[in-house]
This record gives sequence, C-alpha cells and structure tokens, in this order.
Amino acid sequence: MKQLRYILLISYFLSLFLNGFAQSRDYPKVSQNGKDFYLYEVKKSDGLYRISRKFKVSQEEILKYNQHAISGINKGMKLMIPIQEPIFTAKGPTAQNDLITHTVKTSETLYSIAKRYKVTANEIWDLNIEARNGIKEGMILKIPSSEGKKTMFKKTTTSRITSSSQTHTVLPKETLYSLSKRYNTTINDLININPELANGLKIGQVIYLPSAQKEDIIVVRDNLKSNSYNTANTRASEILGSTIRSENKSIIKVALLMPFMLNNSEKQDATIDKFVEFYEGVLLGVNQLKQENISVELITYDIEKSPIKVKEVLKANYSQLKDVDLIIGPAYSSQVDIVAEFAQENYIPLVVPFSPKIRSLETNPYVFQNNTPHKKQFVEASRLFIEKFSDKNIVILDFNNDIEDNGSEFSKFLKVFLERDNIPFKEMQFTLENYANIKYKLVDSIENIIVFSTEKANIIRNLLPKITAINSETTPISIFGFDSWNKTLTSYPSSYYYSSFFVDRKSKNNGIYRNKFRQEFGYPSYSTSPRFDLLGFDLTHYFVKAISSYGKPFVSELDRYEQTQTLQSRFKFEKQKDGGYLNMGVQLVHYTEEDFILAK
Repeated sequence: MKQLRYILLISYFLSLFLNGFAQSRDYPKVSQNGKDFYLYEVKKSDGLYRISRKFKVSQEEILKYNQHAISGINKGMKLMIPIQEPIFTAKGPTAQNDLITHTVKTSETLYSIAKRYKVTANEIWDLNIEARNGIKEGMILKIPSSEGKKTMFKKTTTSRITSSSQTHTVLPKETLYSLSKRYNTTINDLININPELANGLKIGQVIYLPSAQKEDIIVVRDNLKSNSYNTANTRASEILGSTIRSENKSIIKVALLMPFMLNNSEKQDATIDKFVEFYEGVLLGVNQLKQENISVELITYDIEKSPIKVKEVLKANYSQLKDVDLIIGPAYSSQVDIVAEFAQENYIPLVVPFSPKIRSLETNPYVFQNNTPHKKQFVEASRLFIEKFSDKNIVILDFNNDIEDNGSEFSKFLKVFLERDNIPFKEMQFTLENYANIKYKLVDSIENIIVFSTEKANIIRNLLPKITAINSETTPISIFGFDSWNKTLTSYPSSYYYSSFFVDRKSKNNGIYRNKFRQEFGYPSYSTSPRFDLLGFDLTHYFVKAISSYGKPFVSELDRYEQTQTLQSRFKFEKQKDGGYLNMGVQLVHYTEEDFILAK
C-alpha cells in the first residue's frame, strides 16, 4: 500500500509538471555548458517567486544560473530558467481494489464526503492533493476503502504523529533547506516524516516536524490557513526557536496581520513577495530579540486584501487577539481603520508599516504610522538641511512648478524655512540657455550647495557633467538631490539626499544580518530600496524592545528611548494632537566618491 501511495503522489506531480511544461514549452531555448534553459523575459507583474512557480523550479535554482538577479529583478530582464526533465514513474501494482471514487455533487463539502465514507478529511487529502485548494462540483476524488484505509494510512499518519508533535505551514519562498536550518534538523529527516516532500513543497502545505528539545525563548504561531484548514483553531509552529515556554520570563505577544493570499493563490502577484520578505525580516527580528533574552510569541494571520477578510479574522480569533501586546499590520489602507478600532477597544499598540495615510491617526492614540507622508518628510528634511548647510552658499535651481514633482514641492517648503530663519539663499530658474550663469551664483572658498528642485533624474542627468566642469578646490560644489535619482546620484562626487531609509553596507550588524538571512532562508537578502525584510526586522526589534523595557505605556518614554540596531529605518515617532504617532525619522545621506554614508 505504501508503494501505491508513492505511485499516486508521483502521478499527481507528473500531471502538474506536464501542465506546467505545456505552458512553458513555447519559450525560446538556449544551451550553456551542456544544460538546456528557457530564455524568459521578466514581465511587470513578475516576482521571483511567481516565476519559480510558473516553471516549477526553485528560486535558488533560478538564482544559481542568473547571478545578475540576486539583487532583484526588473521588467525586461532576461532570465535563463533550467528546463526540468519529466519524472516518469516506475511500474508497480495499482491496487485499485483498495480505492473507490466519488464525483463531487453540488453543496457537498470535504467533511460531508469524509463522514459519508467513514474516513477523515486528512485521508482524502493524502490521496487527492488538488483537493487541498478546495473541491468543486464534478471533481473526481479517490477515497480509501475501509480495508485499504487500514493498511494504507496506518503507517503514514500514525508514524508521523508519534515522530513529531509540531507542524509547520509552508510559506512562499520556503525551501527544504531553509526549513531544515530553521528547525535544526536535516532534509532527510523532514522527508522521512513527510514522504510527499520528495516531490517538493507547496504553499499552504502542512508538514510534520521532527521532535526537538531546546532551551526555550521564542514561541511563534502560524495561523496562515489554507482552504484545507478552514477553521478558527490555532496551530502552533515553532520558528527560529524553542518548543517550550520559559516559566521565569515575561513573554511579549505580537500579532502579525499580512496579505499572504494562501487561500487565493490565483490572485497572488509580485507584491505578495514583498510581504513575505517583510515576514522574513520579522522572524529575524524575533530571533535577534531572543539573543537579547527577550521572549516573544509571534502569532501570524493571513488577512488577504479585503476589509471583509480582516473582519472575519478578528472575529474568529477575538479571544486570542485581544490579549496581545502589539499588532503589526495590516498592509492595505482599506483594512487599517478596522484593525485600528479593534486595537483601541483592547488598548493594543498598532504599528502600520506601509500605509501613508491613516484616517484614524488624528483620533486613535494607539496607532503608530511608520510611512511618513511626503509633506511631513519635507518639514523634517528642511530642518536637517538648515542644520547642516545654514553656513554654506545655498543655490536653488528651479526647473518647473509641477505639483506632481516632489522635488519641486520640497524646494517650496525649503524656501519657507530658510526665509523664516533668515538664512540667505540664491535662486535661479534653470534653462538650457542660461546654465552657464550658474557659476555667477557661486562663492569661492566656501562649500556651495546646489539644490535641484526636481526628483526626475532624466531632467538633470545631462546637467551634472556641466556642474562637474565648474567644480574646483577653490569653489567646491555639492549637490542636493533625491533618492529617486538612483544611480544618477553616484555620477557626481559629492551628493546629498534625504530619506526615511538608509542601509550602511559596511555596518557590522548589517553583515551579521546578511549572513543570518542566508543561513535561515537559503538565499541572499535583497538589495532593493527600501528593503521590506529590513523594515520588518527594524519595526519588530524597535517596538518589542520598547515594550520589554517600559511595558505597554512605552509611548511616554519614546523621547528618551534609545533605538539600537535599526538596520535601515530611522524612527522618530511624534504625537499627533489627540491621536496616534507619526514617524518623522528622516535621514540625511551623503554620497562621496567612496560610498554612501550618513551625513553628520
């Protein structure tokens, strides 16, 4: 019977592979070092995870042959996707007499079918993996007969339970390698307990874990439910830590609400990859807190993208969520006010990572908005500018009056602040005809700061070489631009810009983080800006440590709370009237000929 189980599983995955092969065979092929590849051009909505699913190839395998994609993929990028050979099953007995078939009828559920045949839903799932995504009218299911059930499942299901008391729900981007590292086990041990893993992981798949005895600090629960586990019951999964709570330590409970879309894989898009990266950073933040002897219970929920779904999750898990110490999420603005109301009713601090506009911020004292609106950034950036350059020769070049151009809008704020503080500056409306007149605005023997009033790199790209030509030791020029200029910033030897994010590549802590990320997840961390994994790490570490130090009333201590080990973000939360707190943590970054550094 065990052999039959393997044959059925392999046959199923063969059908999946052939379907994927039929979809991918139209792509052009190339050969390199005797190996065949599809040549694939990245589309706008693609993420690496999405491409790996399309071709049934792991992300690690794609990165292995596309080193240029390690730092991220962009539309139009060409990738070589290794062609996987079809796996054909060996001949063996079919034992069809141990199985019966059932055609799903209208209104039937998996549970009603299982009850009818006196089997469990798990036993049906084991034979019909496609049913884990839900059943539909007309679907043909294999059902174990009463005799077949006794022999087929006695060894598989029972032995799993006795070998492991813990389960884990597979998330996007997870691999057998990363899971073996996370749970301090081997790939072989995982496959021995879960034979179907020999055919690969599937998002939402629930796997059993080898039992382990470890010193406890962390408890992490995953409530990421697929259709196959459509229940309000929580399932514990130990991640990056232990299996037993410490009796002499106070455990901080954190709820993470993110749209992983496990129930709606067909609606997943490239943005889901970002939320998974955020989640990975949160896990490493919890791990760092463990090293600092702070216990955390992380409870994770998939709230998808709709207000209806988040209401369902809050209602179904009310007794658990009302007692948490911190909520992180949600991602979408349409869900924020619903969670904010819940947080206020239960006196729980709510950290909103991404939304730039929260209606309840002005009235709800439990809301912490991390994403600073542009106009608030302009205020803080102007303050930093004056603090740094008030004694320099300031020249502002105006290019347009486009309200959609944040560079133009920032320069308006800057001028108001300069005039308010009686700081002299010069202004010039730039045109191609009068660019030579810039030199008449400069002053010898002091640093000249030229502010470009546009965030559009294409406008100033051809101008920078002309500025370089008039830069000299006697008349030094630095330019003030914007992080949206990207590589254009590095085309000039002394550039400044403001940002809420900065990653010091030479930092020891960042180096440790990069190594830890690769060790735990089996692939390198990303280098796009801002990095979602680092945002997850910084927010988790900052707020949990604040609660650990001062308790839930930590807001009264924020002014003197020393933030440590933020790897990318600058946090400076300011009270908003009678409402919550807005992050005003803007940084001034300086590019020299050597590297980017924080301006001092």
